[in-house]
Amino acid sequence: MDLNTYLLFDSIHYVMKAEELLKKAGIVIDLVPVPREISSDCGMCIAFRPHDLEKTSSLISKPGFPGKIEIYQRRGKGHYQRLEDFKPGKTA
Repeated sequence: MDLNTYLLFDSIHYVMKAEELLKKAGIVIDLVPVPREISSDCGMCIAFRPHDLEKTSSLISKPGFPGKIEIYQRRGKGHYQRLEDFKPGKTA
């Protein structure tokens, strides 16, 4: 199982809130340190499988996650590509 897609929030509070939401939805996740190659205001992020991207994006675009949310995917050792950005009020 390759958890190579990363969900970043501005706050650890939102990381924990998203963790609960995604687990309840049956999405396999793991809390991991933000990779050094990705900058973030928060030191932890959520790793998940790429095939859960659409469902994950839909869940986190709902109200309750103010601030910037970023999604990255690992493309190789030390190489990450930004996939999506979410902002309050924006839907996937």
